[in-house]
Amino acid sequence: MNKNKTQKAQRVRTKGKKISQRPRLSVHLSLKYLSAQVINDRSGKTVAAVHEKQFLSEKDKTTRYQKMAQELAKQAKAGKIKQVWFDRGHRSYHGRLANFADLIRKADIEF
Repeated sequence: MNKNKTQKAQRVRTKGKKISQRPRLSVHLSLKYLSAQVINDRSGKTVAAVHEKQFLSEKDKTTRYQKMAQELAKQAKAGKIKQVWFDRGHRSYHGRLANFADLIRKADIEF
């Protein structure tokens, strides 16, 4: 990752940590796949995690993201987490990332 992307990601994380003591929902987008994890920064543990490779049986990306969001919400609720803050890294809130965030909200996880 180049310097500008690293700086932008750090800026997003710094602002998020200042405004909230909630766990962080970190989303990573590659050219092929999306992965997400809920991280408790206070203890340094990952509470819930999903990767798009787990749901490759679904051909449609929308259905795949829907199942990913439901699974992530299920794991987060098992860890007694209902509110998170959204860490998008250096990416803009647009396209696949925005779609996934909306699906997470529909699965009853608050941002």
